[in-house]
Amino acid sequence: MSARTPKEVEDLFPKAMNARDVDGMMALYEPDTVFVPEPGQAPVQGKQALREHLRTFTDAHPELSTEVVHVVQAGDIALSWIPWNMKRTRADGTEETVSGRAVNVVRRQPDGTWRTLIDNPFFEEYWETPTES
Repeated sequence: MSARTPKEVEDLFPKAMNARDVDGMMALYEPDTVFVPEPGQAPVQGKQALREHLRTFTDAHPELSTEVVHVVQAGDIALSWIPWNMKRTRADGTEETVSGRAVNVVRRQPDGTWRTLIDNPFFEEYWETPTES
């Protein structure tokens, strides 16, 4: 799975997640991507750690919907704003819906495709969370 534009990275990701295709999702990330999980959790970095983290999503049988609302590109780097909603099944069998607003940084690769460098699905919560001094 390859993205030819910054927006296409964001359009392909929910398709791969909903298909529970971890390899497809991984193809949209750079090897040293930083994935910022929920506030208070340490960032996930590196191919193996990211793969394991993505499996926690696919194991929950997700239904992810997104809408890319804005992309700003500067040469080989782009910043995307993406509101999202996800229905998933918790370990106890109950369903829940979570949502957020992601801000992602994607970068053009030497072969012309685009991949995610920084994935922050809970950007809005970080913005609203007070920092410790």
